[in-house]
Order: sequence, then structure tokens, then C-alpha cells
Amino acid sequence: MVERNEVLHRYRIKGQSKHQIAEELHISRHTVDKIVWEYERVCLDADGACDMEAFAALIGSEPRIHTPVRQCPVVTNEIKGLIRKCLEENREHRATGMRKLQWTCRGIHTMLLDKGFTLSHPSVCNHVSRISATMGTKAAKDTEVYVRREHDPGGECEFDWGGIPLIIGGGGA
Repeated sequence: MVERNEVLHRYRIKGQSKHQIAEELHISRHTVDKIVWEYERVCLDADGACDMEAFAALIGSEPRIHTPVRQCPVVTNEIKGLIRKCLEENREHRATGMRKLQWTCRGIHTMLLDKGFTLSHPSVCNHVSRISATMGTKAAKDTEVYVRREHDPGGECEFDWGGIPLIIGGGGA
């Protein structure tokens, strides 16, 4: 918004060219052209006189940005179904205390590549977050803290004994 006001000030008051404004403000000449075009369309009458009320409304309004909603043509309904299945498995794993066995975006992406699909990791991550939002499967943030430690080779040895809950003979504690 400040950029638009500055462009219009330099164009109207200082009489600078669009090229000069673009160079001095380090913005695209096309951006300057759009701002000036909107000013001329909204504020100038047939004689070239400025309607100050329209100008004040233009200065006070938010710029209109038209961003279309884009679809990802690579992610098919079949892929969305597989992602949803992985997220359902994650829900089951969290419910049974096996949170470390959940699908990650990287794991889902690798599984899809193994099945012959061709898509990028960011596409998978975007759809995982979209589908998670609709399923209500957002996992709670992990509160466990990991501290990276560095040791001289052979100076220390550590084992991670991990834990996996087992259900033997049908369950029941």
C-alpha cells in the first residue's frame, strides 16, 4: 500500500516517468504501469482532471490481488486416497501408543514413488496438510526434546532401548 501511494505521489506530484519510478523504487515497471493505469481509470475524467474524492478512495483502499485457486494436476484421487489411508493408519498408531511408527511426508512420498507415481515431495506435503485438516488428524506437537551430542570416536557408547507396546493373545492388560 505504501508502494502504491509512493508511486502515485511520484507520478502525479513529481512528474516522474514510469521507468524512473520503477528504477528508483526497485519494483517492476509493469507494477508501476498497473498502479498508474488504475489511477487513470478510476480518478481521471475525460478532460484529464482528477476527481479528488475518487483519488482519496483509491489511496485508502487495499490493492486488489487476484490469485486463482490452483489445483495440482499430478495429485489424482487415487493418490489422495492413499494419503488418506496413511493418515488413518497414523490415527490408529497414535491411539495404540505407537506414535514412532507413523507415516511421515517423506515416507508417504517414497511409498508413492515406489508404486510408480511421479510427484514432488512438496506436493505430497501440501496434500497431507490439506487432508489432515479435513480429517482432524493433526498430531499434537511432540514434547520430547532431542539434544545432539558429539563425542570423539570410541569415547562413549549409548544404546536406545526404545519401547513398542505389544498385544499378545487378543489384548487386555
